[in-house]
Amino acid sequence: MEPNRESDKRVIWIYVAVALVLMFCCCAMVTAAAAGSWLASWPFGWSSDRPFERSFGMGLGEERMDRTYRVGSEPRLVIDNFAGSVTVRNGEEGEIRVIAVKEAPSARDLDRITIEVDEREGGLVIKTHKSQPLSNGSVRFEITAPANTDLNLHTGAGSADVRGFRNNLSLDSGAGSLTIQDVTGKIDAISGAGSISMRGVSGEVYAHSGAGSID
Repeated sequence: MEPNRESDKRVIWIYVAVALVLMFCCCAMVTAAAAGSWLASWPFGWSSDRPFERSFGMGLGEERMDRTYRVGSEPRLVIDNFAGSVTVRNGEEGEIRVIAVKEAPSARDLDRITIEVDEREGGLVIKTHKSQPLSNGSVRFEITAPANTDLNLHTGAGSADVRGFRNNLSLDSGAGSLTIQDVTGKIDAISGAGSISMRGVSGEVYAHSGAGSID
């Protein structure tokens, strides 16, 4: 009888081992599913399938995002940025390429900055937001768009540089210099505190600076 008891014990231990392996696999699957859901909701302000690069150095962190959007034949680009520089150049017809670089002291602060991109009526509306507490953060934009794009650009604090367009341009900064070059169309340029430089522009022009030169 003893050999049978030993055999029964081995069978029992095999069943226990199999049960433990199955439990471990189930737990791993649940954990993976939860992690995937968490990553999909990560607050970059972009959907989870869009590429980003995050890096840190010299006390400042960056998160870089790069995406190209198809737009209509006469697109409109609206940018409302709470802080950070905005650079716009003419590029390929039918598309707007947006490079956005979030800057903040830490990973947690980077997560407090969101970027919304709304594809609307053949153009783009881009807005940035920050949640409290965030004392030092900004978003830097580098954009290329068709030369006939209607531009409406605002940054709360930061410079703006626009070159090579032939449509209406509305450009303002709460505190920062404005540079406009080779633009044809109605131009409104306002800076609360900063210089305004215009070269090679034609059309109806209005420029005002609360504290800075205009040339």
